[in-house]
Amino acid sequence: QITIDLNSPYSAKIKLPQNELGGRTLYFTLTSSGVMVDLTDKIVVLSGEKPDGTILFLPCEITNATYGMANCAITSQFVSAVGEITMQIRIYSAAISGSATSATSLSLYDTTQSFVANAYAGKWIYIVSGSGSGQSRLIASNTATQIVVTEAWSVNPTAGSVYAMLTETANSFPFFATVVKSVDIDTQVESSNDFSALQAAIST
Repeated sequence: QITIDLNSPYSAKIKLPQNELGGRTLYFTLTSSGVMVDLTDKIVVLSGEKPDGTILFLPCEITNATYGMANCAITSQFVSAVGEITMQIRIYSAAISGSATSATSLSLYDTTQSFVANAYAGKWIYIVSGSGSGQSRLIASNTATQIVVTEAWSVNPTAGSVYAMLTETANSFPFFATVVKSVDIDTQVESSNDFSALQAAIST
């Protein structure tokens, strides 16, 4: 559990083991100059730039909106490479939301809408739930029923995927995590005889 103040850098470095398949969850409280941030009706995302330059966005679960409390499950993809990850907490308000009727690799369609052309260009679209959930993409342009994104989806949304067009309202200073190489415990035991002798010594 850490406290991240939006107006102050978080100086501690978080250590994460590489390829941790069981996952690890980052629990945090957001404050602004010491005052807890109200997250009611907000969407919180953890962004991370990996050592190879890949940028990932992980959805966070808000556990207590009034007190600015949330958590984020760190995925194995997030910690796949050894090195430093630059992370940032981003807070968004949903300008509009809906359900996709279809999608392609670079677009999402909602035929129930009648958007003003290019009203959302330069904003972000976030897949809240359904196929492709957790992904954020910058919007290149939009028509009355189509949202075109600047980067292809990793997993295409499908009919029924819930999306939200986002306006970023706040973000934290960048903070850092170090992904360290996993250690195989078996390779650290030089001799099973030595281990048995140690067990015998302990028992006496």
